[in-house]
Amino acid sequence: MKEIVCKFGKESWKVIVQTLKTDVREDFYELIVSGDGSCFHLIIGTHAYGNFLCIPKLGICCELDSFYYSVCNRLNISRFLPERDAETITCVLTTFIPFIQDYEARKYQDSFRKSEASFPS
Repeated sequence: MKEIVCKFGKESWKVIVQTLKTDVREDFYELIVSGDGSCFHLIIGTHAYGNFLCIPKLGICCELDSFYYSVCNRLNISRFLPERDAETITCVLTTFIPFIQDYEARKYQDSFRKSEASFPS
């Protein structure tokens, strides 16, 4: 679990992001985001033509721009959710996804180094 701070205008609030599944090589993430009175089960990933976000319990699915492009993503998400919830999810996309990509890449590299070390020279 990771706590992140979301900011929008003069407001800020904390949310907890719990990772359920990740596959960095396939750009697939399944998360629980909770805080500020809301809780979302998110499935975030890529497909042949770009990125997507699904919130299964609400029947929501939408296209995403780059995970780092918050303006377009907030606009897409806010078509389905109140602005503050859309901003929370956008904050997770721009803050947490790069964190988990970096973490998983390091974990993968470390496991690769360990497996290399186990081979006799």
